This record gives sequence, structure tokens and C-alpha cells, in this order.
Amino acid sequence: MDPLSNLESRIVDEVERRRSELVRLTQDMVRIESLSGKEEELAKLVSERMRALGFDQVQIDEVGNAVGVIGGKAEPSALMFNGHMDHVPPGDMPDPYSGEIRDGSSFGSSGQVVVGRAASDMKGALAAMMVAGSALRSLSLDLKKRLVVAGVVLEETNGLGSRYLAEKGPRPGGVIIGESTSLDVALGHRGSIGVAITTQGVSCHASAPERGINALYKMIPVLEGIRKTARTLPSHPALGKSSMVATTISLSPNVKNVLPNLCTIGLDIRNTPNFETEEIVRRLNDVVKEAKMQDSEVNAKVELQRRRLSCYTGYEREIEAMTPPFYMEPETPLAQLMKKTVDRVLSRESRFKVWTFATDGCFFANQGIPTVGFGPGEERFAHSSADNISIEDLVASAKVYAVLAASFCL
Repeated sequence: MDPLSNLESRIVDEVERRRSELVRLTQDMVRIESLSGKEEELAKLVSERMRALGFDQVQIDEVGNAVGVIGGKAEPSALMFNGHMDHVPPGDMPDPYSGEIRDGSSFGSSGQVVVGRAASDMKGALAAMMVAGSALRSLSLDLKKRLVVAGVVLEETNGLGSRYLAEKGPRPGGVIIGESTSLDVALGHRGSIGVAITTQGVSCHASAPERGINALYKMIPVLEGIRKTARTLPSHPALGKSSMVATTISLSPNVKNVLPNLCTIGLDIRNTPNFETEEIVRRLNDVVKEAKMQDSEVNAKVELQRRRLSCYTGYEREIEAMTPPFYMEPETPLAQLMKKTVDRVLSRESRFKVWTFATDGCFFANQGIPTVGFGPGEERFAHSSADNISIEDLVASAKVYAVLAASFCL
């Protein structure tokens, strides 16, 4: 692999000089609770720190995204670093907002780590993006293309913040998603779709069930059909097999001595680009038809789940509960630039991979914008009670982000 240029070495040294600053910023961000829809305090901190770090422009937009800009002109060739500010509930994580520094050995990691909810998913990466941009500003580099760092809202609830930027923001020339990749390069992920199937029956007193139609029982052939269909879903050569599984059930009325007249199950479906929404709905309707052939009393309806999202700014929008799949070929210029940058900066051979979970990358990629992923966290820590991020990886990612931005924007 090629050695770093003199400029790239200066950039790496500048980031290293600011190691303690990066760690403190990550700790400060982790110490702020920022559940989906409640990111206001963190957005204020991010925007304030961006200003202090020398960003040329900083704003909080209509939906609450904190967006900072360094250099360049208002043109569609900008590079965007994208990281979400929200996180899932802490669950059983002890002291989830401590942001403390601990030895990583208890997590199976080497060196020191920052511990707390969203350290790996993904406040560490967002902090690294901010410091990377500031390092370029400190070196007084004249960026011909804009560098945009976007701290976005509501990623954990199907990505309203990034949807907004993809639809209404300036169209960038490339997007880097900072979700966990263990310092490798991610090219995409399967999509995530929520579907509800409801069977309708007739309520009656449970002491005389023959007087009604039990909607719960009428769901049984539907569930059997779903299990059968799930074994026949298509695969993608890079993203793997699509999946379909029933995960929730609700009854109405949910009363011990009353036959339910409604039974609704929720499905979690992970789809590949060759298994589109229309085909998913068609297959599920076929399941319902087959169930009705087995039992004429089956009366079922398939619906894509929807959710109404509210931002802390007051902005509201109803969306379908889905995050589409995406995949970038490894030959894509941005993917090649990302990998070569990682290899040179970290002096090792990185690899291309795909995420097991869904990210905001799809909203940009599906508009034809080159989009890849690179982040310092490990997938195994995301949403877990062991949420943490390696300090060495945190600093390494900031070095890569800074050198990449210089290569792309100068």
C-alpha cells in the first residue's frame, strides 16, 4: 500500500494531538440522554461544539438535525459525514450515561474504552467526525468541496432525520455513514420492514365459544403459512438471505373470558434489493388466500405498518415503518477511496463487509448518491448492556475521516 503523503501525515498528527479532546467530547455526548425524539440537549451540545471547533456554518434544521459545514462552495459535490444522535433505551445497562473510561478487557477488548449507552451506536463516531473536520480547519486547508457533518435525529425509528436531509438538503457527492464497522468498510445492508396481519372473528362469552369465531385460532393457519414462506425467500450474493418472522401479537378484547374478535401479529422482515415491498405484500396475501382455502372462516388483512414520528422541534410526519436495503459495489469510486484511505492511515489491509442491521445509508444510496460505511464501533456492542467504544479505534477513525475528507474535498 502507498505511504501517507506529507499533508496526510500532518493531518494524522493533528488528530493525534487532539486525542484527549476527542475522548472528552465522546464522554460529554454519552453523558446526555438522547432517546429518539428527545435529542434537543445533545443537538445543542453538538452545534455549540461545532462552532467552537471552527466550523464555518452550523445550524439546527427543521427536524432537529445539527449540521455543520467546513469550506467549499454550495455545490452537489460535497462530502457528508452522517451520524445519528438518538439511541435506544438503556434497558438493563448499569449507569448507562456514565461515559466513564474503563479497561476494555472486561468487554473482550484491548486498551481503554469509553462506556455508556450509544458509545458505539454511535456517539463516538459522530465525535470523531467533528474532530476530523476541525483538524482540517486547524491546518488552514482550503477545501474546494464542502465537508458536511450531520448529527441526525430519529435514526432508531426508521431514519426521519436522514430522510429529511436526503429529500430537502443539498445533494452531496458522497456520504459516509459512521455506524459500527470495526474500522472496515461497509457497502450496504438488508432492509427492515414492519408488516401487520389482522384476522377478524366474532366475540362471545368464552364459556360458549361455539357462538363466536375466535380470531386467535384463525391466525394459526396464517402463521403456519408465514413459516413456510420464510423458507423460500430470495438471497442476495453479498447481503445474504431475506428473512421473515412473526415477533408480536395483540388481541382485542384482550380479556380472559371473551373470545377475541381481532388478532394482530407483527412481522419483522429483512429484505434484499431483489425482494421489494410489492413482492413481500403479494407473498403475504398469497399466505392469507391459502389459509382461507384451508378454513373458510379466515378473514385476514395484510398492512404495511406505519408510524407517526414527532421531532423535538415540533415537526411531525407519518411514515411507513421501513428502512430500504442498499448495496454499493466495491468498484464504486467512493468505496475504493474509503478502503485505500483506511489501509494507508491504519497500515493494514481492511476488508469490505455488510452490516447485519439497517442504517440511514439507504436514504442517500437509493437516490443514486455514493454511500459507504466506516465507523469505530463493534456491532456486537450496539443496543447491548455492554455498549462501549475503544479509545484507540475512536482516534483511528478520526484520522481516517480527516484524511478521507482532505482527499475528497481538496
